[in-house]
Amino acid sequence: MGANEYYKKTVEVVAGLTGLTEGEIVGKRRMRELVDARCLVVRLMREAGYYPTQIAPIMHVTVRWVQKILECFDDRARYSPDPMLRINWEQAKNLLRSN
Repeated sequence: MGANEYYKKTVEVVAGLTGLTEGEIVGKRRMRELVDARCLVVRLMREAGYYPTQIAPIMHVTVRWVQKILECFDDRARYSPDPMLRINWEQAKNLLRSN
């Protein structure tokens, strides 16, 4: 599966889990829930084997932004007062594996 196809599938899964729309996830707003959803998309794509240089152009962000998200994801998931980031991450991984 190509990076663009996997991105679309990942955004769809994350949108379904978070209750956000795909448009909100790919948008530029900075509410915590939206940023968490974008972080999930980046982390899931990286775990699927896509490199920051492949992820960045699809998401219309810089490679450095993708790298920073990947560096901070574990701490963000661990220390977030809302456990939903961790829960959604596990559920999204399972859903993407099964498809």
